[in-house]
Amino acid sequence: MLFQAYHGVTAADHQAYFNKWSAQGYRMISLSVYGDPGNALYAAVWVQRTGPAWQAIHGVDAADYQSFFSKWSAAGYYPVLVSATGGANDAVFASVFEQGNPGPWSAQHGMTAAAFAAANESALDNGQMIRSFSIYGTASDRRYAAIWHSNPTYVKWHVHPADAASAFQTNFTAETQLPGVYLNAYRPAYVALSSDATYCSVFKDDFVGPWAARHGLSASDYQTFFNQQVAAGNYPIVVQGGGTTAAPIYAAVFAKQDIPDARQWTVTGTALSALAPVDQAVRIFMQTNGVRAAQVAIAQERRHEGFARLQLGGAGLSRDTADRPLPARELQQDVLGSGNPEPLRQRQAATGNEGLSAVGILRSGGFAQRHDHGAAAARP
Repeated sequence: MLFQAYHGVTAADHQAYFNKWSAQGYRMISLSVYGDPGNALYAAVWVQRTGPAWQAIHGVDAADYQSFFSKWSAAGYYPVLVSATGGANDAVFASVFEQGNPGPWSAQHGMTAAAFAAANESALDNGQMIRSFSIYGTASDRRYAAIWHSNPTYVKWHVHPADAASAFQTNFTAETQLPGVYLNAYRPAYVALSSDATYCSVFKDDFVGPWAARHGLSASDYQTFFNQQVAAGNYPIVVQGGGTTAAPIYAAVFAKQDIPDARQWTVTGTALSALAPVDQAVRIFMQTNGVRAAQVAIAQERRHEGFARLQLGGAGLSRDTADRPLPARELQQDVLGSGNPEPLRQRQAATGNEGLSAVGILRSGGFAQRHDHGAAAARP
């Protein structure tokens, strides 16, 4: 991937880089404004990639950002990146918009902590996922700007809105041990920080391959980390600054790709026409809810017809049979290049996290009952 990146530059330098790299077919995948609002610094990552038309702005106050927002959203553009620094009344904004229709989206700025929490809940309810955000203001008057995009593949995402460095590290450790494609599936997809070094982060269970992340870095420490990662073949996919102009601090994530792999559905084994409705029903349920692994048992008149393990992003299906054996049938929703993750039972044994462990449908004399067993299913 051809990329360009810089940090700790002034607004004038950022504009000069903007003119240079946009003219050469580069576009921003990460943008941060940070430090003192009267003398803000900028960090950005550009990749050479084709894509839709785009517009960007930086160094503006809330009123001018709203004007930019209204103008370009009315022209068929939508926000993809947003960043802000300063207090509630003197914040400076930077943003990137792209032309097109990503599906239902929403965006707000100037949100209080309560409004940000409510907006995240609303996004979950409406099938959206947070795309970019910024934390600014003060400890007594915290503010947020954020963008939510459509989430058609139901990627799981967890937001931690305001953590001190130690709390962020605790959440980082816990999140990156959650199961998904692999035993350690969730990744820090976006990490922003404020002038008082308060972190706002989101962890997602999508897949960009191996990654490396650091936070609380000085400018020199970040440069060292940058050099190490680039030498290893990675590039920054998220770089956000915080702290003051005189003493900035950084959080960054590096990987070999910034666009998550698409999940792909595959079916192997002998198809039985009689079970086609079951295959279809399970597929719809798994894809709609982002389920990566499930277990299905079929019984008739108390006779155990077969047992099947259906996995998304999981190892091959296994079927235990009794009475009347059924051919093995494997249904998976995986990400390209992710390999064969651990089986469901192995994941449960390793993590102790079973979640919703069983859903049964019993049909007798035209009457159906649903039985749910195990721990309560938590909202992602």
